[in-house]
Amino acid sequence: MMADGLWIRDTHPLITGEQLTPLARLAMAADLSSPVSNSSDRGLSFINADYTVYLGREPEGEYVGIQPAAHISDRGVAAGHCVLHDLRGPVGFVTTAAVANPTMGTRPANGNA
Repeated sequence: MMADGLWIRDTHPLITGEQLTPLARLAMAADLSSPVSNSSDRGLSFINADYTVYLGREPEGEYVGIQPAAHISDRGVAAGHCVLHDLRGPVGFVTTAAVANPTMGTRPANGNA
């Protein structure tokens, strides 16, 4: 079961005194694609190793949506894929590579800890 996705708006500058651009906001938010695409109803047991952003158009505005689209995992590695959105619609994609981290633990399937 994949996460539903999320909307995010960074409130702190990447560089002190510099205003965030829509592209910088999107690039920073894309780091969340790993937990969004690699989590399940049992929790998250992967850590982000790398991600790549592919854009079909220039992002606009302050809000970035991250919608999970795919997850593949076997033998301790995972690949995830999310669609990136601004308030106008889809902007591009982010792919992520992750590695298993069993020390993160998982929740029981019924949600009881």
